[in-house]
Amino acid sequence: MRLTLGITEGQLENLKECNCGSKQKCVYYCNNETCPRFNCQKLYCESCEENHDHGRDLITKSCDKQSKEHSALASQMQDAQNSLNPKQERFYALVVILSNFARTNSIQVKKDILADFEKMRTIESQALNMFKTQQALVVKYDIIELLKLVPYREQLKNELLSLQYLEALNEEMIYQNYEEVFKHQTSIPLSTLTNPEDKDFIYFSKIRALQHQRSQDLVEFKAALVEESKKTNDVNSKLKQWELTSILGTPSLQLKVTTLTQTVIEVTKSKQLLEQKVEALSILVQNLSESNLRVQEQVRNQGATLSSVQNQVLSVQNEQIEFKQDQQEIKQAQDDIKKAVNVIQILQNLPIQGGASSLNSSMSYQSTNSDNR
Repeated sequence: MRLTLGITEGQLENLKECNCGSKQKCVYYCNNETCPRFNCQKLYCESCEENHDHGRDLITKSCDKQSKEHSALASQMQDAQNSLNPKQERFYALVVILSNFARTNSIQVKKDILADFEKMRTIESQALNMFKTQQALVVKYDIIELLKLVPYREQLKNELLSLQYLEALNEEMIYQNYEEVFKHQTSIPLSTLTNPEDKDFIYFSKIRALQHQRSQDLVEFKAALVEESKKTNDVNSKLKQWELTSILGTPSLQLKVTTLTQTVIEVTKSKQLLEQKVEALSILVQNLSESNLRVQEQVRNQGATLSSVQNQVLSVQNEQIEFKQDQQEIKQAQDDIKKAVNVIQILQNLPIQGGASSLNSSMSYQSTNSDNR
C-alpha cells in the first residue's frame, strides 16, 4: 500500500483492517448517515473509497483534531481551577452557612452558590475521567468511540461556562445573592462562626439589609399613600356625581329642567322667525321711505289733491305703527331669551349641597326679578 496520505508506519499499525477482505488498513471513516454504507462500513480503506460517494474524512487527522479539542477543554478546566481555588478557600465556609440558613428557613436565593461549588467539583472529576478515556482512544485511533465523546465534552464545556461567575466571586456578590437571608427576622448567631472576616461580613451585611428594607418600606408606604389619595379623590368625585344625579332625579326639578329645555327650544325658534321678520320690516321701512319721497315729489311736481296726499301719508303712518308694534314683539322675545339663558346658567352653577331647594329658590328669585323689570 502506498502511503500517500501522510500516515506514518506507526500510525498505520494502530489502524484497523478494512472489512472488505483486502487486508488493507482503514484510513477513512464514514460520517454521513445518509450513505448506503454508513451502518455496514463506517471505516474503510482506499479501495472502498468508491463505495462512499461523499467527502472523505481521514481517521488520523480527525483523531488529532479531537485530541486538540479535548486539550483545549483541559486547559480551560485548569485555568478555572487556578482562579477558583482562592475563592473556595475564602468563601466556601461562609457560603455553606448562608446556604444552610436559607434552606432551613425556606428563603429563596438568586443562585445556589454552594450547589455550584459542588457542581464544579463534579465537573472536574468527570472531565478528568473523560480525558483519560480520550487519550486511550487516540492512541488506538478509535475515531468511532472518540466521536461519541463530543456531545459529553460540549456538555461539560457549557456547564463550566455557566459556573464562570465563581471565578469572580466577592463579598458584594455574596451579599446580593443572600440579601433575603440578611433581611430575615432571625439572625445567624455570630458565636457559631470561627472566621473573623465572616463575622464582620455577616454583622455589617445584616445592618445594611435592615437599612435597605426600611428605605424600601418607606418608599412603598409613600406609594400606598399616593394610591389611597387617588382612590379617595375618585370616591369623592363619584359621590358628588351621585348627589347631582340624585338631585336631578327629583321629579319636580326634573320636570322644570325639561320645561326649561323645551322653552329654550321654542324661544330659539321664535328668535329665528323674529329675525326673519326684522329683516322683512327693514326692507319695508326702506320701501316706505322711498314711497314717502315719491309722494312728496308728486305733490311738488304733479299738484296732487290734498285728500289723496293725506291718504298716502296716513297709510305710511299706519305701517310705521305696525312696525313699532313688531319692534316691541322683538324686544319681548329677546327678553324671554335672556331669561331662559339666565335660568340655564343658574342650573349649571347650582351647588351640590342644597340640591332642589337651592334651585327652586334661585328660579323663584330669577322670576321675581324678571317680573320687576
